[in-house]
Amino acid sequence: MVLLAQQVILFITGYDFYDELRTAYKYRTDNDPLTVDLIYDYIADDAYLYDRVSLAKQYTDLMVVLTAATYVLNIVDAVVDAHLYDFNVSDDLTMQIHPYFNPNLASVNTFQPAYGIGLKFSLK
Repeated sequence: MVLLAQQVILFITGYDFYDELRTAYKYRTDNDPLTVDLIYDYIADDAYLYDRVSLAKQYTDLMVVLTAATYVLNIVDAVVDAHLYDFNVSDDLTMQIHPYFNPNLASVNTFQPAYGIGLKFSLK
């Protein structure tokens, strides 16, 4: 839940930044001498300001997608946790991992031996 809250906060601050940039661009391009951009007046080029507006919009959209994906993953995690609540994890369950090497199963073209991993599950 902390990650979800952090992403919501980043979305809100990113959207506020996007809104400020968009408003500054609107003030510059509306041909009205009464509306003056006072926040981003240090950016001289309108095209550069428009690029910053587009980039801020992309980051805002990305935060929406990431927040939604995090929320869906939280739901999936809760469902899996609920289904595995009664799963038996006693000491009677064992798994052994063994490396596998067989020089007789060589590849036809390269004559390389076969490598792998062997898994052995046992219930006591």
